[in-house]
Amino acid sequence: GTSTGYITKLGNDPFKSYLENSFIAEGVDTSHVITSGSGGFNAAHFVAVMPNGEREFVYYRKGSAPSTIAPSDLNEHYISKAKVMHCSGIAQAISPSARKTVLRAAEI
Repeated sequence: GTSTGYITKLGNDPFKSYLENSFIAEGVDTSHVITSGSGGFNAAHFVAVMPNGEREFVYYRKGSAPSTIAPSDLNEHYISKAKVMHCSGIAQAISPSARKTVLRAAEI
């Protein structure tokens, strides 16, 4: 095992507690998870399995709290201590601000 941390911005909606508690239950450091001051909502992704077995994806993420994360939200000291950093493509695709944040984190 190793230590794991998660950096994101969550909306203050009914899913917030579930998400944070799920991370904590898995031993993930959530000390750098930010709650959106403007409330916001958490992104959701749905997968529908069609009768022919194909999958269709529906995304509700435009304008979500995670899409508002900005480079100024990063704690450079925290990131600099990481041995490995993983960022999904979705984190870079949800908004220009989120993309800039991922690129800044990669530079640290």
